[in-house]
Amino acid sequence: MGSGFKDYFLNSVLQKSITDKTKLRLNGGILFAGSTATGDVGIRTRGRVLVAAASLVKQFAPKWSLGAEVTGALSNSLHLSHGAVQTTVGGSYQVNPKMSFDFAVIAGRYNSPRLGALLGISLDF
Repeated sequence: MGSGFKDYFLNSVLQKSITDKTKLRLNGGILFAGSTATGDVGIRTRGRVLVAAASLVKQFAPKWSLGAEVTGALSNSLHLSHGAVQTTVGGSYQVNPKMSFDFAVIAGRYNSPRLGALLGISLDF
């Protein structure tokens, strides 16, 4: 599994509570060396890759949260095939304190799905 290369990555995350129920998250980083390819996904190049994301999540009710995120990646080669931009809009329904049902729509350009749907369950063991 994986690319067979060691990855050296520096990442930072910032979070700001805009209100009691609204959070803004920013993260960014740089892959210094390695390969971002894992199987058939990712930017298929070796070397430095810059990544960044911003998300806004609002809790509308005790069990319902909705949010949006924009994510991007750019390699040290400025070819369009060595970057990715995607937007995700979705939400979460908290079934109980240790389980949630998650859903989203994703749209992107370059090395990202053009349009897709995500469904999932999050479990806290």
